[in-house]
Amino acid sequence: MKKNTLILLMFMSICSVYGQAGLSLSIKGGAGISNFFNLKFFQEKDIMVLPAIGYSLGAEMGWNSKFFNFGITGGAYIRQYGHAMDNVGTGQLPEIHNYYKLNALELPLLIRFRPRGNNMTKTITMGGPYFEMGLQAVLIQNAQQKISGAGIDDMNLPIDDLFESMTGGLVIGFGDHQIGLEKFALTHGLRIHFNIFDITAKELRDNDYNGTISYSGTSPVCIQYLMAITLKFPS
Repeated sequence: MKKNTLILLMFMSICSVYGQAGLSLSIKGGAGISNFFNLKFFQEKDIMVLPAIGYSLGAEMGWNSKFFNFGITGGAYIRQYGHAMDNVGTGQLPEIHNYYKLNALELPLLIRFRPRGNNMTKTITMGGPYFEMGLQAVLIQNAQQKISGAGIDDMNLPIDDLFESMTGGLVIGFGDHQIGLEKFALTHGLRIHFNIFDITAKELRDNDYNGTISYSGTSPVCIQYLMAITLKFPS
């Protein structure tokens, strides 16, 4: 039910922009730092969590109000979350390096606000900030773990069955219209993605972590630098 509701919400939001004035179409891509956040990873003394790379590429279609200072945007992204975690060797135990990749299709629905409004799109400008926030549905496609160390040379394992097929999260971002024209813009900024639901497969959630510590959910998070090319179709 949750999956069907989220997909319906995203579909309705994207379709609704066709009946509005002030449309925009953007191609966006970016990269940054990502992590599978789990509080127990940081509490375990034999585990070292390291920053990993995450990236995304996608398209957005939006509707802007008359003066382009407020808008609603929906889109679709191909995203990869990364997670690096080392099992620190102690005593006679060797150190083992783990790198996880989770590939997903993201469907965001965002509200965007530009404090300076439409006057920044009529001429070339080196400025014009924007702020955005919203929700996203995340459809997990596949996941992989790479293990090295302790005599293991880059072993790749599929771990799709460890995760749910769908989750959801929050998005918040801010940035700047680096170059703005009436019908074209180049923008860049930062976006923070945080999944609010546990991505661990339901059948694994009843198991204690490490046999002694109570279970804690895992939620991917990513902070990325994003660049966009936007075509605008003002009324």
